[in-house]
Amino acid sequence: MKWLEILVDLGAICGLTSVILVSLIAQPRILYRMSKDGLIPNWFSKERHISVTGPPSDILTPSADIAPPIVIRATPYTATIFTGTVCTLLSGFLPIELLSDLTSVGTLFAYLMVHLGVIILFFTNRSDKNSADRVSPYSNQKYFDFPSKTLFIPIIGALSCILLIYTSTQWTQIRFGIWTAVGLIIYFVYGMSNSKLGKGPTSSEAPPRDRHGDLRLGTATI
Repeated sequence: MKWLEILVDLGAICGLTSVILVSLIAQPRILYRMSKDGLIPNWFSKERHISVTGPPSDILTPSADIAPPIVIRATPYTATIFTGTVCTLLSGFLPIELLSDLTSVGTLFAYLMVHLGVIILFFTNRSDKNSADRVSPYSNQKYFDFPSKTLFIPIIGALSCILLIYTSTQWTQIRFGIWTAVGLIIYFVYGMSNSKLGKGPTSSEAPPRDRHGDLRLGTATI
């Protein structure tokens, strides 16, 4: 069954490669967004801009009554460099078992927060479907809505994440607790006082809208 072992090894390599690639692409953009929100220093939101004349079809659909804006594609290069450097150092000096356990429990916790966020938004950030103004007072985005009969999905997802985190090894939970404590310290020391959401939106930060009241996307981060 040597061929089967080779097939499994190839599958594992392909799976790990895709996960690493997705993580290295997603993490800089998470840091970028957190920096834009004021939760971490502005250094992480520095961008490399490339101007594009005319709106690409995947960003803005041209309309007769809307002048095509100049689209700016921005890459968060500082966050990308930081993420790549940290990942390289960790993978070079820490055992793979430790990194895999921390990555797994961290991913589960992230999914748990997403599920809980969906549940919270369902009860706190909804609008009357008959109302003409469906813009949330908490941000410049539209209200959050999804069918109430599907509410069981995030509930089951949250419970599943809690169960998997609970069944992880004790040392993994301890390390994750320490890492979470470090994040909370950063939040209470820096992020809480600099959070733009906590300070409330300003008129200068409101994104442009078309004549229908819908958001116009003039920039894109890639």
